[in-house]
Amino acid sequence: MMKYRKREQRSLSIFFAVVIFFGASAVNGYSGEIKSLTWAECVRIAEMNNPDILSAREGILQVAASKNIVRSDLLPQISASASGARSYSETAISGGETSNSFYYGLSAKQLIFDGFKSVYELKSAGAELESAKLNYRVKSSEVRYKLRSAYIDYIKAKEMLKIAEEIQARRKHIYDLVKLRYNAGKEHVGSLHSTEADLMQAKADSVAAARSLSLANTTLCHLLGYEASVELSIDGTLDIVTRDEAEPDFSLIASNTPAVLKASSAKNSAYYSLKASELDYSPKLYGNASIGRRGETMSDMSDQWSVGFEVTAPLFEGGRTYYSVSKASAAHRQTEAEEKSARNSAMSGLRESWNTLETSLDTVDVQKLSLKAVTERSNIGEMQYSIGTLSFDNWTIIENNLAAARKSYINACASSLLSEAAWIQSKGGTLENENKN
Repeated sequence: MMKYRKREQRSLSIFFAVVIFFGASAVNGYSGEIKSLTWAECVRIAEMNNPDILSAREGILQVAASKNIVRSDLLPQISASASGARSYSETAISGGETSNSFYYGLSAKQLIFDGFKSVYELKSAGAELESAKLNYRVKSSEVRYKLRSAYIDYIKAKEMLKIAEEIQARRKHIYDLVKLRYNAGKEHVGSLHSTEADLMQAKADSVAAARSLSLANTTLCHLLGYEASVELSIDGTLDIVTRDEAEPDFSLIASNTPAVLKASSAKNSAYYSLKASELDYSPKLYGNASIGRRGETMSDMSDQWSVGFEVTAPLFEGGRTYYSVSKASAAHRQTEAEEKSARNSAMSGLRESWNTLETSLDTVDVQKLSLKAVTERSNIGEMQYSIGTLSFDNWTIIENNLAAARKSYINACASSLLSEAAWIQSKGGTLENENKN
């Protein structure tokens, strides 16, 4: 029996050494610079470096340029031109003749009236620009939620690693106490092996917690625009938000969310596009003018100029204008339906996220009280076991309950903060809003 115990204890020692090695590798596996950040600093860095945010900003610049392109059609179109030609013609009377022709000058064309088609096109482009800005707010809200979730996951992983190490130390203490009683003949070998297994599990939990912290570090780095090799140091806590007992006005909040405002802007853009398509039937009036010099040689040229107007009106285009109006009308009806859908989705999402937040806060209260009770029971149980008034089996149950309660409380706190982040996202909270607070 003694030989068997020594062989098993040697195997456990080897396993623990391997676990400690890999655990240290998981925690210290970063080769880059250590950056200590607060939540406010994370928000500021993500606002500057997050790839999705940078992409959304470039999208705004593209739409702004498109609006300026539409505006340019309302301004004078001025062009310069120059030409030169040498021609030869042959006649029966005079034979062949060669002539030269040179010209240079400026010409201008100005749209005077097109039935306000260009005005509506400009309004449509303005609505599209507003939609792009709102799309940026939607993207910023999504990034804010992802960043907050990653930030919470990092702190949770850090707390779980700390708890795992404390549980490991306690399991070692229990193992030593049981082994002492076993050597004194007051405990059987099954109890000793049970505590050895618990200690082994605690070691494995520590390694798993270290890996989770490594993953949380990588995720947060990517959202901040850093390389994954950068090691972060976050000193935040899982403090719970203050409960707001009053039920919010979901309809009012929904009307001001970026998603609903974006859908409304898209509807306006479609309406202006429809009006512009309908005005394709209108005649267009242009004013034009030109000034230049023309002659057979560069040294002998005469001035010439012209001023006039041009009117164009579509008579038959194979139904192009009709089908363009039909298409724009369908697009407008589509955006009206999408606006209604966006509003309904916002209402449902707001109520769901608020309910989830309230439920999570209730869970935190329950887990906090449960942890307090189990901690007191654990302190009493250890004292009772040490004087022999509590069996090992009952004490093991108490210790397992304590370990589970500590983890459950951290999970409940993290879940509540994630629910708060989801609630803020459903309201349209952005990185920019966070920076103003």
